[in-house]
Amino acid sequence: MNLRFLVCTLLASIFAAAYGASGADVTSSDRPATFVITVVEPADRRPGDAETFNRIDRVFTEAFEARHWPVKIKVERFAANNPTSDTELRVYFQDIREESPGDLTFRAWMVLFDAGKKRDLGVIRFRSYPRAGQPMQDALDDAVRGAALEAIAKIEPILFPHRSAPGK
Repeated sequence: MNLRFLVCTLLASIFAAAYGASGADVTSSDRPATFVITVVEPADRRPGDAETFNRIDRVFTEAFEARHWPVKIKVERFAANNPTSDTELRVYFQDIREESPGDLTFRAWMVLFDAGKKRDLGVIRFRSYPRAGQPMQDALDDAVRGAALEAIAKIEPILFPHRSAPGK
């Protein structure tokens, strides 16, 4: 057996095991190199809005990178001069608030743009219940992380149908 053929076969099997598919299913032309998450903030500016964007940036990036998608995750604020992207998740952030005593609810309308197709993911709402004595920063992170995981569960079957859903 040719050594070059053996090495190529071994590398292809490692790649297939890492991505859960055959090498023919995942090519560089199937998915863009960058997945952009654009956060559209409410028009009424309040103190702490910059902190909220930074939290969404950090937590969404962590959650999406944990899925090991073959793309780079980039988060940016919505602005008139944003370059267009082939694959983008637009997050129309609404709020994080207490809807009933003892809970925190993250709410955002999300739209996925994939190769010119607009896919409305709807309003993603995640309710978390902070523990007594839990620092508020951790509780806010938990609410944002829950929403990110719900978004991933809706996006992954569209962009990477050969992968399993989060937590599986």
